[in-house]
Amino acid sequence: GLSFETEPRDVVRSALEGVAHRFAEIAARMPELEEVVGSGGALLNNPDWAQIFADVLELPVTLSAVDEASARGAAVVALERLASSPARTGSSRIARRASASATSTTR
Repeated sequence: GLSFETEPRDVVRSALEGVAHRFAEIAARMPELEEVVGSGGALLNNPDWAQIFADVLELPVTLSAVDEASARGAAVVALERLASSPARTGSSRIARRASASATSTTR
């Protein structure tokens, strides 16, 4: 809980942990999930938050510096849902390029 000894960094950490726990609730609905790829400046510029995600999810978190990684990932998921072959659409090249551009893994 909050007290007079609570410092701003404690509040920030609590907020980051709250977000990670919400992701864990979502991840729990995906039992096939074996790894998480994080992208964006928030995770890339804050290795502590990436570690919080890895700890809470109990999964490796790979950080990717690929531009527009979230949009690319959403496109791959959409193509899979439409039963399109990623090989025919070029999305497998995107996925391989995204994997090759991963910057680090946190466990």
